Amino acid sequence: MTRFHFTLGLLVVSSLGCFVPVLLVAGAEAPEAPVAESRMAFLVAMEGVWEGQARRTPIGPRPYDITFVRTRLGQVEGAAHPGASVHYWTFYEEEAALKLRFLSTFGGNQQPWVLTARAERERGVVFEASSPGFLEVHVQPQADTLTIQIFLRGKPHVEIYLIRQCCPRVRVAPEPGQPPAHNADTQ
Repeated sequence: MTRFHFTLGLLVVSSLGCFVPVLLVAGAEAPEAPVAESRMAFLVAMEGVWEGQARRTPIGPRPYDITFVRTRLGQVEGAAHPGASVHYWTFYEEEAALKLRFLSTFGGNQQPWVLTARAERERGVVFEASSPGFLEVHVQPQADTLTIQIFLRGKPHVEIYLIRQCCPRVRVAPEPGQPPAHNADTQ
């Protein structure tokens, strides 16, 4: 059976009245790891200011605002402060694969998880840890919303639902140890 697949990244006018990147995916049969064009479209779709809530967590609903910015290395990263910890998210390409490095500082943890995109599904990407079935993260960026679902040992663990805040300027993040760049537009 022939497999077809296409991904299209484009800008659309959101309900908030600004242009935002959108990741569109269509296909048939078993999903495959994202190809170069869809990896880039995914990274572009993640950029921006997002506000909302982790609706489902082990300790109940939590605020979950995050801004994803592109670094000078081409990574897209952001940090959320849901309360008892800080969550650091970094999406990047490595060895022709889309990766997610996630660190939760809960309980003093300093060891990040590195997950690899294994499939594209429903306008999003599924990231898996190297131990199959242990940790899986589904990330679905849309024009106005971002949904992140985390599965631990195959069971729902966390669900995050965010709304894009339109249209603050997203700047390149400074390299570690460097001060933020001055931007007269934000004065």
